[in-house]
Amino acid sequence: MKKLLLALLSIPLMAVQCSEEEETPTAGDCNCDRVEYQYGVWQFMPDGITPIWSYKEVNRTPTSLNCDSESNNYIPIAGNRYFKIECN
Repeated sequence: MKKLLLALLSIPLMAVQCSEEEETPTAGDCNCDRVEYQYGVWQFMPDGITPIWSYKEVNRTPTSLNCDSESNNYIPIAGNRYFKIECN
């Protein structure tokens, strides 16, 4: 009886296993964009006087780079313009 119960319980577990198509994508299987930013004052603190410096996205271009090329830091282009490689 215990063997029958064990066999019946193991069938749903085998059905839940991932197939090759459902596996998580590897690091190189994603889309990356070259995103350009401009650094400047885009808003002020509630006092209306103190500026808040931040990056504002100004351009996004698809690129053929893979996820290994993603950059976490802003890379200077010229003046107050920077870019990052962002992947999803």
